[in-house]
Amino acid sequence: MSRVRTLFLLLTVVTALYVIMTLTSVARRSGIFQPVHSSVARSDIDVARDGESTHIGGSVLYKVCHDVWNPKARFQIGKLPTSRRNECSCGEGAYESISKDYYTRRKKELEEWKRYEERKKEPFVVNTAFSPLSYPGSGLVVEPGMTIPIAPLYLHPTALECLRYGFHNNDIMINLTCSRTLGRIYLSLNLHAYKLSTSTEVFGNNTHSLQIILKSTDDVINFLLSHIHYLSVYYDIFARDVISVKVQNFTSEINVLIKRSTMPILYDPGPDDDIAGKVTIVTKTFERRQSIENLVKSIRKYYRHVTIVIADDSENPSPIHGDNIKYYIMPFAEGWFAGRNLVISQVRTKYFLWVDDDFEFTARTNLQKFINKLEDAEERLDVVAGVFENRKGKTIRSDKIYKTINVVEGDESGDCLIRNLGSHRTLKNYPRCYRSDIVINFFMAKTLSVKRIGFDPEYSRVGHTEFFIDGLGQLSVAICFDVTVKHARYKPEKYLFYRRRQNDPENLNKSVEHTLFKNNLKCFALH
Repeated sequence: MSRVRTLFLLLTVVTALYVIMTLTSVARRSGIFQPVHSSVARSDIDVARDGESTHIGGSVLYKVCHDVWNPKARFQIGKLPTSRRNECSCGEGAYESISKDYYTRRKKELEEWKRYEERKKEPFVVNTAFSPLSYPGSGLVVEPGMTIPIAPLYLHPTALECLRYGFHNNDIMINLTCSRTLGRIYLSLNLHAYKLSTSTEVFGNNTHSLQIILKSTDDVINFLLSHIHYLSVYYDIFARDVISVKVQNFTSEINVLIKRSTMPILYDPGPDDDIAGKVTIVTKTFERRQSIENLVKSIRKYYRHVTIVIADDSENPSPIHGDNIKYYIMPFAEGWFAGRNLVISQVRTKYFLWVDDDFEFTARTNLQKFINKLEDAEERLDVVAGVFENRKGKTIRSDKIYKTINVVEGDESGDCLIRNLGSHRTLKNYPRCYRSDIVINFFMAKTLSVKRIGFDPEYSRVGHTEFFIDGLGQLSVAICFDVTVKHARYKPEKYLFYRRRQNDPENLNKSVEHTLFKNNLKCFALH
């Protein structure tokens, strides 16, 4: 039995060898395989020592060296395709422009805005395959007038092998040039001290163009590359330079960002780390004296020492006095966003809480929960809102209280903006919170983040979505259902008279035209 098994195994091995030999023969005839070594190893290099000639003897190594150092062997990146801007539409019921005479003015302003924004865009960097050189495509940041090493900058070991064993018989040339001449390039190395002056020549040191010529193919190349620096000589708080690098036939580009560092702006919460040192409550009131009194009273029930800032543009204002209450009187009917700018300008804490004047705090108006989310390093929120509860204390749940914004690129007539109900996603660490673009007028925000956006005083009677449109892409917004405030609606006749004016044709058209111009829109739809 064992004899039969041995014969069977022998027959199997012979058959397998025959199949392998047949396939190999076919592959060679078809050109799939070439009779070369299967890997690049030291044995692939036929090198004669002791003064004898040096040459490359391995076919695979020669092919690799050819692909590495021959620029024609690399895949060339052509002009990248760009998306064509087509005319867009907002659908039925959308707000569109009535007059077209502002298009010329808007086009001029838009071109200026684009020039400024273009400077901030990250450069598109393509790192080629079979690159003999390791280099930073982007990410180099230098202060104006300061120096930064161009690192990492070194040749791959395989590329060095090619040079060392004669793939290029001429001198090795390294060229670095500042394409935009915003800086200088220099070699921070004393060649005499390292006994390199006889084998290395340097031209244009500390100029816009540096050239290094090596007459030797020893291990000094990467040592020299590690001592090349960039010096910013053109002052600007934000500019970009491009360093063109050429080693033999290989060329690449390194992007350098010249940027002035910003100073931190820190808010001191106080030695007690109390909520009063972190949050200021702000609101604007208009012709609702009873409401603002009820709001202040409810705040003081739960937060006795938190500062309250109030802006009042009523016709006959009657200030509220008390500890940590700042009451500012504005010109009559000056407007909502003007009032918001006023109260925000007086905030001295890291966060502020915006409330309408007809809100009332309850036991579920927990401001610490807002703070916890704003200080969550993973979520990185700028604005976090709560929800309403009615007079009976029941939470009002509706997808109408949070919305998303979709902007569709259009042609020269402008883009199309559509506001939709709902949210983008649930917050990872807070299952009762949702990322959105627009929330209700009960939110806590980072003071610095909102000050960068501001409130456009052009919106005097109409204005809520408009603030979040201005903050799109700059403010990270969420709404959470674990913090509530009572909405004690109160609408006296005088208040209603001016509130209804927001819907009169003249005021509405003015607001629409302003939004279309400012945000370069052809139309917008508010669903």
